[in-house]
Amino acid sequence: MRYSLLLLSALFAWTAQGQTTFNVDMTCAPEGFTDVFVTGPWCGWCANDTYNNMTDPDGDGVYSVTVADLVGTVEYKYAINGFDDQENLINDMVNGASCAPVTDYSGYANRQIAADGTANDFYGTCDGTCNDVPVAPAVDVTFQVDMSQYQGTYGTVNINGSFNGWCGACATMTDDDGDGVYSITIGLSPATYEYKFTLDGWTAQEEFTEGDVCTSTIDGYTNRTLDVTEATTLDAVCYNSCDACPTDSAPERSITFRVNMSEETTNPIGVFIAGTFQGWSAGSSAMTDDDGDDIWEYTAMIAEGEAVEYKFINGPNWGLDESVPVACAVNGNRGYTVGTEDAVLDAVCFASCTPCGDALPTEEVTFTVLTDNITVAADGMYLAGAMNGWSGEPMNDNGDGSWSLTKSLEAATYEFKFQNGLDGWEELDCGGNRSVEVVLGAPIAYEVCFAQCADVCEVYPEAADITFQVDASQIAVSADGMYLMGSFTEPAWQLGAIAMNDDDGDNIWTATVNVDGPASFQYKFNNGLTVTVDSLLDLTGEENADFIAGGCGVNNGVGGSNRLHVRSGVAETLDVVCFNSCEACVLAPSVLVATVDLCGAAADSVRLTGPFWGWDANGGPIATDNGDGTWSVTFDPAPNENMEYLWIVDGTQENLIQAMVDGGACAPVTDYANYANRLWEVGAENPSDVYNSCSACDGTGGGSTTFNVDMTCMDAAGATVNGATSFTEVFVTGPWCGWCSADGYNVLT
Repeated sequence: MRYSLLLLSALFAWTAQGQTTFNVDMTCAPEGFTDVFVTGPWCGWCANDTYNNMTDPDGDGVYSVTVADLVGTVEYKYAINGFDDQENLINDMVNGASCAPVTDYSGYANRQIAADGTANDFYGTCDGTCNDVPVAPAVDVTFQVDMSQYQGTYGTVNINGSFNGWCGACATMTDDDGDGVYSITIGLSPATYEYKFTLDGWTAQEEFTEGDVCTSTIDGYTNRTLDVTEATTLDAVCYNSCDACPTDSAPERSITFRVNMSEETTNPIGVFIAGTFQGWSAGSSAMTDDDGDDIWEYTAMIAEGEAVEYKFINGPNWGLDESVPVACAVNGNRGYTVGTEDAVLDAVCFASCTPCGDALPTEEVTFTVLTDNITVAADGMYLAGAMNGWSGEPMNDNGDGSWSLTKSLEAATYEFKFQNGLDGWEELDCGGNRSVEVVLGAPIAYEVCFAQCADVCEVYPEAADITFQVDASQIAVSADGMYLMGSFTEPAWQLGAIAMNDDDGDNIWTATVNVDGPASFQYKFNNGLTVTVDSLLDLTGEENADFIAGGCGVNNGVGGSNRLHVRSGVAETLDVVCFNSCEACVLAPSVLVATVDLCGAAADSVRLTGPFWGWDANGGPIATDNGDGTWSVTFDPAPNENMEYLWIVDGTQENLIQAMVDGGACAPVTDYANYANRLWEVGAENPSDVYNSCSACDGTGGGSTTFNVDMTCMDAAGATVNGATSFTEVFVTGPWCGWCSADGYNVLT
């Protein structure tokens, strides 16, 4: 929305800060107001909030307030009584006034002032003439939204609309009877309004599709719409819907969950259940054992047909929850689909698929790992996976370079890995974890080579030096420097990370390591220390790019990726790569020259604006006339971050919205309705633009266009927006000049 652009301007403003004074003459304000305040994007279009309240100590009708720490060009307007009313300057701007330059001439018109200045204004008018049509008395409108079927989480429900300046969290709705229907009553003058329901201010908002029956689409934004003619209470609508929430929801069934704790030492605090039906809250659903038989129960009302997941917990906290066997697990949890009748589930043994004393049929699976390619750790080989909670289980030495362990497993698919020494995890050359599918009927033998995906051990290359290089020029390097970690370090990864060096200060950090073992190994660079002072792993500086997509990595088995290198057995120096990338860093040019072509038009002043300069129309660098119809701005040195910008010629900022709507590509930072900004990215060529156009100066963009208008019908009924019957000047305007007012070049004669 337009507000997002205004917020961006506020965030990037950096120019002079100080005391900005606002004075407003309330002669033209509605009668009976009790408080006056100034507001704008710098406070999120806040209502009266003490520091922006205005006072009139001498009773002369002029209210004043001084606001500290505003910056750049300040957008603002005045309002009264907590947004019961706000000034309307649209008609003034349509009539050629200039006091509210932030306007679309139909839906909004806001004032501007330079920070540290003093504003002397008249409420609701640019020139002190009380020209606004009297506002009809407000009537109470009650809005209602049904949140009972909303699946997400939220703290507050808000209403935002044209009647409160889309103010975010200023209008909070309430649900006094706890039925999930939130309401608010607002006094509104008869008119047409846009609005929508939001959560926690603007944390989440309704999203509609153009054409939905309860909406209107203006400037590309689709919101709810309402014509207010009299006091009314609107029907409750479902959040993000034009209709009431469906009432034909499935009936609820009583489901009793039961767990047998006879084979466990029951926590003295009790046994608990947590699942999808109660928000996975570990200590909020206590089970009961009224008859003392160690079978604990909990009953919940759950909708018919709902598939729930859950776990039993021996105590009130996570960490005490059961490990659900693979054979009966759904995403690592227990699962149940509610039927058409109430149900009391069979009691299962804690951490088991069956009642205590029973067991599912199993099949013997023998896991064998070949170790010809490694030096086995002093404590031997281990198996760790879903069959044992990923806790390393010792394997048996067969005396022939292989180690085995036989497990009786229920029918299921199990992921696992071998370990060379407890916690000496293998890193597979094909990435990820190993897996075996257990099918009942015949014993299963699984045999592979350690850290390899083949069943025959590959002979490892000779040990050799490998020099790793990472370019850290595009990040803020930690005071502790850069580190290298991987499956080849001792110990592996964070605990064995190797400090890199940058002796020549060029931001290329290097480390040379003698690597032996598997031909394929995984690694990453780390910005800063990899362990804390308490010897805990510190993951904050670890690379987190998708190295698989980048073409230089493999699945790491835990939801991410690592870099992968296949060594040759001879000394190697790896190519320099950019931190968090598979490629070399894109070097920014030392000097950047941005050029704009005015297509033959004369100009006295050309300059840039953008977030670098707080979108200040007078804050950006001034361009130099090249004498050939083009103007240029030189940056020496070039910016080291992407630059969003627009050109300003003789005070008029270019408007590229329509050019982008028409298929242009020169202003990619756009919502196609309220803003369209150019973007230079680090490493790109010098930009060469055409003012106010995405096309070249060849007749498709730029050039001269003649406008002729017959003013004979000027005084006819309905000919003008505000019924004017006389005029002193005529001008042409449009999005190509930001819907500018009379500015010399666009005045007709």
